[in-house]
Amino acid sequence: MGEAGTLRWVGRALVAVTALVWLACGTDGDVAMSMMCPTGETCGETLTGARFTGSSPSDRVSQRLPTAVGGRQRVGVAAPLLSGVSLPEWHAVSSESSVFVVEAESRSSVTLRGVGPGSAYLRLLDEDDNLVDRIRFGAAEIASAQLVSSLGSILIPAWEGSFVFMHGSESVVVAALLDADGGRVVDEDAAFVAGEGVVPRGWDAATVSFPSSGDTFDLTVGTGAGERFVMRAALVDAIDQIRLYERVAGEADAPITFSAGRSGSACFITTLGEAAVVGAVLSIESVDGIVAELSTAGALTCVSFTSEVAGDYALRLIGPGAQTTVEVTVTEARP
Repeated sequence: MGEAGTLRWVGRALVAVTALVWLACGTDGDVAMSMMCPTGETCGETLTGARFTGSSPSDRVSQRLPTAVGGRQRVGVAAPLLSGVSLPEWHAVSSESSVFVVEAESRSSVTLRGVGPGSAYLRLLDEDDNLVDRIRFGAAEIASAQLVSSLGSILIPAWEGSFVFMHGSESVVVAALLDADGGRVVDEDAAFVAGEGVVPRGWDAATVSFPSSGDTFDLTVGTGAGERFVMRAALVDAIDQIRLYERVAGEADAPITFSAGRSGSACFITTLGEAAVVGAVLSIESVDGIVAELSTAGALTCVSFTSEVAGDYALRLIGPGAQTTVEVTVTEARP
């Protein structure tokens, strides 16, 4: 897959997986969790409860992150999973308007605007103002922003270390908006500042064409509160290691195993020191009897193997400044 094709794949993955997360994830409210009316609340005769899905950053799945003060967050609202019931007509209110307010609502979502630091209940009320369900959401001020990278899908465990970027590469990057304690914050009014080589993508991501020279490249993200944060990307020319991404592919020293006529795969991350290197282009040597195809997203390169011939194979995965040997075992075809 070429570089442009890879970026299109990453963009489609971010959109598709975000939609998947909205459908499959979420947290039951207090009523749905207990099927009891919370103390101090008045509920209708029939308890249904609700499921709430906060917005996630583009590089990871997160539940109920705080809304940025001055920014907005869309929260999905649905009946509890597998409940077989429908929500009654409802409207949403905040229990503390000094923390967040409900700015808009539809049949399936509400939009919160952060007002001040703290937490409050998002309350769903029926037509008689009885509680349908409630759940706590927080609000926090954005203290800083950090440049990170997507690994192509937020269903892949995120790299928790730092990132550096290859000279001349083009990558999807993410602005991690952080509170004073380093926790992530959602601000769907945020956006990268467009400029030469910088194309915003949604509220926290952008496609960036990094320059072919220089030690650093600055990127700016603006927030719903009108603040701007400058993030400095370190630029490099080489990697020093290609690591099997263990949380995706299993034990680091175990061979990749599949049966003849089927396929196997593994994902590798390129690093320089303890930083993940985004934009390093890898190749894999050709070996008779087995076919390997590479796809790259950010610092992650995934390799898909197919073979019709049982045996043990060793293939070299080669990058700019480092290489590693990938061991593959193909077992006899299953009957």
